[in-house]
Amino acid sequence: MRKRYLILAAWSLYGPKLACNNGGGEAPAPTRTDKPASRPAAKDRPYPPDNISGFAGVVQISDTAHYSDGFDFVLYSKDSTGWKKLRFSPGMADSAGLMSYLFNYDHNLIVFRCLERKGDYFRVVVDEKHGLQRLISVHEKYLMFQSWPQHLQGAYAVEFDAKNDPLRKSPDDLAEKVAFDKERYW
Repeated sequence: MRKRYLILAAWSLYGPKLACNNGGGEAPAPTRTDKPASRPAAKDRPYPPDNISGFAGVVQISDTAHYSDGFDFVLYSKDSTGWKKLRFSPGMADSAGLMSYLFNYDHNLIVFRCLERKGDYFRVVVDEKHGLQRLISVHEKYLMFQSWPQHLQGAYAVEFDAKNDPLRKSPDDLAEKVAFDKERYW
């Protein structure tokens, strides 16, 4: 089945909850918009996984970052020692061997899935393909934490299956369904 995208006014590669509900009471999982039309089997599926359960939210670029100048941030090992100092730049992901949840220099985006906050650090996935986790300081000047609902509400589009996860008038499984006109939103 082909997925549909509802395009909204904010700028990012994800979309807000839009009163959709996945049955678990959480916002629907964000997904990349560059996936092929047919999805491979789960074990063969490329990163990032669609399931966001077990993740507190994301760590991404804050509003205070000056993208044109680039900025530095540090990733720490689990013992809180410095692992890599990085500069946000076009080749950053390739040169550092990272595979974040989302990286697009042209659109000023880097998003790491956040597992939890531990003291002064966020534990994040820095390599989606291999599950590599590192820490990011909560005091990083140009990075910030957002819960999934916060992150999705400032987004551009949301991928969803209109048959299995219909639009609703409010974020409640029992709320009245809203007709989805594929010609209008597709």
